[in-house]
Amino acid sequence: MKRMVERRTTPYRDPADLWRRGGLTKRQILALARADAFASLGLTRRDVLWAVRAFSEASLPLLDARPVKDREPAVTLPALTLGEQVVDDYASFAMSLRAHPLSLLRPMLRERHVSRTDVLPDSKNDDRFTLAGLVLVRQRPGTASGVVFVTIEDECGIANLVVWPKVFEAHRRIVMGSRLLAVSGHVQREGLVIHLVAEKLWDWSAELDQIADLDTIHPVNGRGDEVRTDPGDRRVEVPEANATRHRASKRPAAKKQQPYDRSRIHLDRPTIRIASRDFH
Repeated sequence: MKRMVERRTTPYRDPADLWRRGGLTKRQILALARADAFASLGLTRRDVLWAVRAFSEASLPLLDARPVKDREPAVTLPALTLGEQVVDDYASFAMSLRAHPLSLLRPMLRERHVSRTDVLPDSKNDDRFTLAGLVLVRQRPGTASGVVFVTIEDECGIANLVVWPKVFEAHRRIVMGSRLLAVSGHVQREGLVIHLVAEKLWDWSAELDQIADLDTIHPVNGRGDEVRTDPGDRRVEVPEANATRHRASKRPAAKKQQPYDRSRIHLDRPTIRIASRDFH
């Protein structure tokens, strides 16, 4: 960053200009693109990922001080869905200011009769709910006689779960491995302290991998918010234009693996990472 600022004698014009004058590698440009750092230039992640493919390793010192005419044909790239942007946000820095993943999944959760965490403040002892959320914290204190405490988060806030030893042993893999955890149980409260005592748990992490296909939330009458799914395949014929697509498509059987070409930019498909804090 220091080198980028020192070499910014005039504002950077585009990713190629930043690459040449800022002294960054393609991998660093790619990391900045994943973190949506080019939004101030009016560019989306996909715009930058496409532009990086045209970077040449050839040294062009005479062109560093003046704009270079783009020799690549103009390409109209498909717009990113809200879900794709949220996935990229979480893949880059484990959070998003655009939307919470659970707000995009809420229509599906509503069909499964899953409540939001904002039902808890007005709940009473022994009220029963099914909740779902991203796992933020797992704790198994040595002084708690095997009781596990889990904190989950949805678009409305957090819920603190109590998992008794017998329930934990029956759902060990789910409790310890879920990114998106669903739980059914009853409320236990003492004053302002509210817990949901878990009776049954499910690992719904796979649902997070479908978020990229979900788009803007549209309120409708009668049933609350619904999510409009992608109306058809918006991919273009050029594979690079779909570099940030996270669609779980069926892939053909793998053929003989080709040697890794370092001259090519490896564009992986990010998934939502949850930076949970686990204490055992």
